[in-house]
Amino acid sequence: MLGAACGSAPATSAGLHQVAAIRVGSNAGILAFGFGSAWAPNSSDGTVSRIDLASNRVTATIRIGDYATYHAAGCDRYGSVHSYMVTNWTLRQCDQPTGIATGFGAVWVARNQDHSIAVIDPATDRVTSSIPLPVAPFQLASEGSELWVTSLDDNAVAIIDESSRRLVDTVRSLPQGPTGIAFLGGAAWVVGSYAGALTRIDLATHRPTATATLPCSTTCYSPLKPLAITAAFGALWVRNEGNATLARVDPRTLAVTSHPIDSFWGRDGLDSIAEYGGSLWVGGLRLQRVASTGRVIDRYPRTATVITAGAGSLWFTEDSGRLVRLE
Repeated sequence: MLGAACGSAPATSAGLHQVAAIRVGSNAGILAFGFGSAWAPNSSDGTVSRIDLASNRVTATIRIGDYATYHAAGCDRYGSVHSYMVTNWTLRQCDQPTGIATGFGAVWVARNQDHSIAVIDPATDRVTSSIPLPVAPFQLASEGSELWVTSLDDNAVAIIDESSRRLVDTVRSLPQGPTGIAFLGGAAWVVGSYAGALTRIDLATHRPTATATLPCSTTCYSPLKPLAITAAFGALWVRNEGNATLARVDPRTLAVTSHPIDSFWGRDGLDSIAEYGGSLWVGGLRLQRVASTGRVIDRYPRTATVITAGAGSLWFTEDSGRLVRLE
């Protein structure tokens, strides 16, 4: 199926075609889905775009903070984007919002300027309240009843009860640089980007139970920089930006196997991977389709950064800023 306003686009060998290409805000992050919509956190302009899943149109742009003032106070004094080392993701802490999730009748958005979660009522498209955090937020993920918030700066994860909208726990002293998060087998799995590690945290007790080291498949000439994570085919998959590999982690034994992929392309610290249609999808100068064995089996000729699966579709952000929907 092709969107009438989008023109034709080449199919992948998986049989996917472009359904729509949607203009959203600047540097859109990982999408959330719910209430008949896809929700895009526009991390370089302080807004959220609500996209109607039936029409593929932006129906609301919701401001959650003053991006310009926040950026000027926290980042501009250091110079331009090129003042930031690519070996860390301090630049992402100058963005907002950096994460979004849905659950319990609300849309949850990371508001970095005051270290809080902004709560959007999807019935009105307005921010109705906020939940203070003890840490600086990076990514959000909902496991159904709790909202988990990783903190790159504070080496911690904050946990919010979604029904009461209250902070219930903060897991501290995690391996350096908590960023990506996924859920599998009764646990949250948190990437330690600066430590090159993946930590398992029990969902019931909120206590870390094990940590896997993500080794280089060959000699490391730069930091490993793991970030993007997803659960698929009974395992955890982590994209290592520093050495262009995809790591498979066995959730029972913590054994790690690494597979070569194309290099990361995009804004430092803004990356995600997803499972869709029986394959993993990884971004880069070309959208990569990866088999359950870890082997790249197809490359779609479109530059793709953030990859999300949801609402029966595969979504990615082009370097032009458009959000592309495939089915």
